[in-house]
Amino acid sequence: MSLEGFEVAVVGAGPAGSAAALTLAREGVQVLLVERGTFPGSKNVFGGRIYSYALKRLLGDQWKDAPVERFVRKEGITFMTADSSFSVEYETKDPRGSFTATRAKFDKWLAEQAEKAGASLITD
Repeated sequence: MSLEGFEVAVVGAGPAGSAAALTLAREGVQVLLVERGTFPGSKNVFGGRIYSYALKRLLGDQWKDAPVERFVRKEGITFMTADSSFSVEYETKDPRGSFTATRAKFDKWLAEQAEKAGASLITD
């Protein structure tokens, strides 16, 4: 692959890098997305919680195609002072506010969305 003709190089195909490449590619910018691993997410062996608000802004309804492990239905928060605390728990009616995902699967999927928008991906 020739590196000539690219206007922007994004280093790292994690969520931030892939989102940046996707956004730029949609605007017609010639983007090269560079990932050190053999595929996006290959170096991640853990999961994480992802808030769907940002994905909705980035992808519209397409965010629903993300490789979700499970939606978060129950939330909790604890308020603490030096000598006391209290906790509040609540359950959401629509659990689509956030979800857990395995980063190896999620990172690969999001990088694919950037490629579909026109970004070029090189790995390893």
